[in-house]
Amino acid sequence: MRLPHFSTQSALFSTAALSARLFGPAAPYRLFAQRVYPRLVRARPALEKCYCAENGASRWSRC
Repeated sequence: MRLPHFSTQSALFSTAALSARLFGPAAPYRLFAQRVYPRLVRARPALEKCYCAENGASRWSRC
């Protein structure tokens, strides 16, 4: 099992561009989208190494 292909390009009808109007500055969704998600995207190459290619489990479990 492999991790799915990952693209940072938004879908055509994504609501990401509307998030400023839909959610207040302290809304959890907006905070996640602006602060957490970009860091996860940057960390993905390092995080991919933590998963077993055969079954998707943690590399340190019984892979």
